[in-house]
Amino acid sequence: KRFFCKPSDSCSGKGIYKNIDLNEQSDLKEVYSYLKENHLFVEDSILQHPQMSLLNQSSINTLRVTTLLDNNDEVHIMYALQRIGIDGMSVDNVGSGGIYTVLSQEGKIDHPCWSDKTISTYTKHPTSKMELIGFEVPYFKQALELCKKAAKVEKHIRYVGWDIAITEKGPLIVEGNPLPGYDMPQNYFVTGKDNGLKPAFEQILHENNEH
Repeated sequence: KRFFCKPSDSCSGKGIYKNIDLNEQSDLKEVYSYLKENHLFVEDSILQHPQMSLLNQSSINTLRVTTLLDNNDEVHIMYALQRIGIDGMSVDNVGSGGIYTVLSQEGKIDHPCWSDKTISTYTKHPTSKMELIGFEVPYFKQALELCKKAAKVEKHIRYVGWDIAITEKGPLIVEGNPLPGYDMPQNYFVTGKDNGLKPAFEQILHENNEH
């Protein structure tokens, strides 16, 4: 009865329709024609874990977990981010105004969140004023294992950014991105580090090339 529509050739959450409702009066043929003519595909609405809703209720707040499949087909987790929507937003994408930060290895928020829109960092949510530092993601280890499993489904795409929703029953894949971006995990204002990701990639790929 309720679903999301996504354009087939967009990014950053642009052009996503939230909560298109169907009822007994809906003309399903008309809806289908509209979707087809506008090159839209549909996805079920996701009910996220109550803990994740504390971050922002108007959108699911997804993890961006990036996997690298090396030359021996071993999966490496390169980084995990927490993305958070702003009150009233139906998506959490940074390009649409959301905020993000790098998660610790235990799935905790230890660093301030960043907004590309305001060019500012936040230790409290911009609209709800919730304290963000110390927040812990439920089912974090299970989310990483899910991404490792998914990374081996299509081995031709060896570097993928997985968007993961956390539900009461565990992690759920929203989508995989073959171009996950390099800016967010290398943002000095979020990580406090100035060496970037290049050394980590080089070490993994170099070690596997030697073998």
